[in-house]
This record gives sequence, structure tokens and C-alpha cells, in this order.
Amino acid sequence: MAVSFPRLLRRVRPELAHFQYALPLGWSGRSVVTIHDLSFEEAGTPMGRFERTVFRTVVPRAARRADHVELVAE
Repeated sequence: MAVSFPRLLRRVRPELAHFQYALPLGWSGRSVVTIHDLSFEEAGTPMGRFERTVFRTVVPRAARRADHVELVAE
């Protein structure tokens, strides 16, 4: 996914793309990012340290770069 999906996006060139939590590397087109929850920010999450670090890095970056952010917290 880290290679084939960005390659597909470059080939298809959608006017708008929707992603969950993160934008693909190199994506510069218009985008909507859905963040389903922020549980990775909680200390008691079942996520491991590495996964939490990745989410804490990638999600804020995606939120800053996206044209629209949808937060879905249930």
C-alpha cells in the first residue's frame, strides 16, 4: 500500500480523495481526512508504543495538510 496506492493516485489523479487518519506519502491533491477517534492519545490504549508514536506523528500532519477534516467520535 505504501508504494502501489500513491502510484495509483498519481496515475488516476482524482479531483478529491478521502483518507482515514493519514495522507499517502507524496500526496499533494485535494483531500478529506476522517479521524475516527483519538484513542491513540490515551495512555491506557491497547496500541503498542510504536503504533502510538506513528499515529501521534501522522494524524496531526494529515489534519494540517487536508482540505477538510472529519472527526468521528462515538
